[in-house]
Amino acid sequence: IACQTNENGSLYTEAGNADFTLEEAAQASVDVNVTAGKCATRIFPFAPTLPSGVAAYSCSAEVGGLLTLVPVEEPAANVPYILYSEAGYNGDALTGWGTAAADSYVEGWLTGVYTRTEVPENSYVLQTQNSKQAFYKVSQAGAYSSAYRAYLTVSSAGVKAFYGFTFDDIETAIEAAREAGESTVTLRYNAAGQKMNSARKGLNIVKMADGSVRKVLVK
Repeated sequence: IACQTNENGSLYTEAGNADFTLEEAAQASVDVNVTAGKCATRIFPFAPTLPSGVAAYSCSAEVGGLLTLVPVEEPAANVPYILYSEAGYNGDALTGWGTAAADSYVEGWLTGVYTRTEVPENSYVLQTQNSKQAFYKVSQAGAYSSAYRAYLTVSSAGVKAFYGFTFDDIETAIEAAREAGESTVTLRYNAAGQKMNSARKGLNIVKMADGSVRKVLVK
């Protein structure tokens, strides 16, 4: 569009002779810190390049009582994700030119927000309570999500919290599991392949009653 300057120094277009001014744009800055709980939620107004050791997951299905998180190789702008880092991450924030046209975006069961937002009742917020990180259910009004975070809405869930993480060897997916009865586990081993009688803190390799094998991280 052709622009001209009037006697006041303002810029205007030839179409309609409408005045407008130019302001220096600022890039959006989003931290990607992942605490000792190993998970975080984020939404980026630009396509992020995540640091090494930090992976993004989407969430849109529940199978057999498990909330399934699917790995995303190339995270996109304006899409909420669950971030996972085995070793945690505390580094520089990511910056980029924002493309958001709304205050919130929904993808699957995640709602990402760009402003501090009150979370609807019966949704789930990622928190650490009593040293245990989980998606805890919001049972009453007054809970808020910070900017650039996401909350979880699972209409069919009747649990107070989703916690614990299992890794599916075949589908290479990560799942946030609701508490499962011990009767579903037939065998349990530690990371060194030693048989265990009960769950222990760290990586547990379990054989389920249906014959499937999963890696379960116990906190």
